[in-house]
Amino acid sequence: MKDITPQQKIFVSEYINTLNAELSAKNAGYKSKDLKSVAEKLLSNNFVIKEIKYQLKSHISSLRVHTKILIKSATPFKYNRIERNRHMKKTYEQLNDKDRHQMELLINQGMSF
Repeated sequence: MKDITPQQKIFVSEYINTLNAELSAKNAGYKSKDLKSVAEKLLSNNFVIKEIKYQLKSHISSLRVHTKILIKSATPFKYNRIERNRHMKKTYEQLNDKDRHQMELLINQGMSF
């Protein structure tokens, strides 16, 4: 059974990065005056199509892993922010009316604490 060539693998990687078949063929080292025809032929090759699908699945899986890591790492920040907001609310509730009014004026003017 025929396998994908190393040059075709490079083409696939380039194509996934650029989505430009002619440029990908050139970057993969194909030498032709008509790179458009070479690119069209590559994109109609079943082995190349399977490699494109395989590499895209790998990229998608990688993105899922990065998303999970991002969510886990952002969670403490979210909770710290919630705690800070609770503390600010308690502090605000402890202010007298005059101080609350001053604080609201500053917030409305774009000042932050």
